[in-house]
Amino acid sequence: MRRDNTDLIVTAAVTAAAATVLLLTGIIAAAGPAVTVPRVLAGLPLVLVLPGYALSTLLLPTGSAVPGPVNRLLWRCVWVTGLSLAVTVLGGLALNLTPARLTRASWTISLTVLTMLALAASAGLRAWRSRAGTAREVRAREPARSRGIARYKLAYPVAVLAVTGTAIGLAQVSGGWQRTQGFAQLWLVPARHGTAVGQAMLGVRSDYQQAESFHLVLRRGARTVSAWDFTLASGQTWQQAVTAGVGQPLAAELTVAGLHTAGHTVHITSS
Repeated sequence: MRRDNTDLIVTAAVTAAAATVLLLTGIIAAAGPAVTVPRVLAGLPLVLVLPGYALSTLLLPTGSAVPGPVNRLLWRCVWVTGLSLAVTVLGGLALNLTPARLTRASWTISLTVLTMLALAASAGLRAWRSRAGTAREVRAREPARSRGIARYKLAYPVAVLAVTGTAIGLAQVSGGWQRTQGFAQLWLVPARHGTAVGQAMLGVRSDYQQAESFHLVLRRGARTVSAWDFTLASGQTWQQAVTAGVGQPLAAELTVAGLHTAGHTVHITSS
């Protein structure tokens, strides 16, 4: 029995190692090959191999029918890759509906948990079949081989329709849940009127769906010239004439409340 479950044990160990690497590299803020290479090496099998193999041991147990002259290893590889991609895509769509959203951590944890659950279920199924197996069942397996092939062929279009329908449904629901953030327009342009030489027009228009508070800073080089705090409802505009010295660059930075960095920055140089 231990010998039969070796592949499940190895798969569980590799899954745990891949998840650990992804979670640890996600904590490390530094970039470069020291982080990117192990992240890619751990992420590829977790996306393309491990979930599909775990599910294939559950859906395609040892001795299951293989259609026609197809090589058994190739048959298993096709199922492994296809199931892995299906699980990754559907899992990502499902995570987007949860408060955790789709992040590296949530994606890693979900794939790991699903893989481990499939391996545990497969181990339990193997143990049950080992206890329930009899000589009569073994002899009856061969005549049922052709019927098993027919069932697998019929299962293909059904599985495709089920996966496609589920993916489309989750995508539509996910799109409905996605909050449209909107945006703000920021401009700092030289005044066009001949009487306003040395002047520039600074303006903001809010296209957010709800009222937002803004913090606007005007700088000349590294020196802050002016700063404004104001609130705009959707579609409202704020404008201010500012002095723009000839040959002196101006920079405007606009920050939306709740953001820690400037969301919009423009620069001009008056001539």
